[in-house]
Amino acid sequence: MAPAAQEYRRYDVYDDYGDYGDYDSRARDAYDSRARDAYDSRAEPPPAPRESLLPYITFVLVVAVLAGIAGYTLNRLVGPAHGARSAHPSAPGATPSPTAVPTPSAVPTPSAVGGGLAGLTAEQVAIRLAGAGLPLHTTVVYSAATDPDRLLGRTNGYTSRIAFSDPRVGVNEVSGSPAGAIERGGAIEVFADAASAQQRATKLLTVTADNPLVTEYVFVQRTVVLRVSLVLTADIAREYEAALLRLAA
Repeated sequence: MAPAAQEYRRYDVYDDYGDYGDYDSRARDAYDSRARDAYDSRAEPPPAPRESLLPYITFVLVVAVLAGIAGYTLNRLVGPAHGARSAHPSAPGATPSPTAVPTPSAVPTPSAVGGGLAGLTAEQVAIRLAGAGLPLHTTVVYSAATDPDRLLGRTNGYTSRIAFSDPRVGVNEVSGSPAGAIERGGAIEVFADAASAQQRATKLLTVTADNPLVTEYVFVQRTVVLRVSLVLTADIAREYEAALLRLAA
């Protein structure tokens, strides 16, 4: 009986060692797995994806387009008439201040009517002014059919009219304006008599409900009404006035 019991005890010990060996293998596997997880957790995270620049570029372009539209609209509203003044509707007969818009010259007596302007058409007056050193260029010679004010050939209306440009008017100031627009340079109107010319000049400088803004300089000599763009400076406008006065002498 003793030998059998001893052999059985040795078998139990072998089983115990065998079980212990299996446990040690499982422990090593678990430790290796935790070590790998810990190493992976210390690895640097992948870089964040770089944001696309397309939304920012699109935003800048949209802002630029909107700014251009706003600038063009503002220029069309106040650019050509940056010196203009408005009158209150309740005072339709109010006249603009002469400090901002030069007042027409006094109409000479009938005995003095003539001078160097006698018998000239509006186009011929423009040629004389250009010969006097002004950089104007005739752009439109109007007929009764094309006259925008419908006064050409009418009673108390002018007998001829032209529009001219002046290179000193900035391109941005008149962008989109027609070729005959006053703001591009001006216009010349010739009347049959001095009284009609003076009446026209006074009307152009009178602020009314139909004419709420004075958008031009207006000069009159003899039978000629000279309209100059308000985009030009007052000094340049006086150059036109002085040249017209010399021609009338």
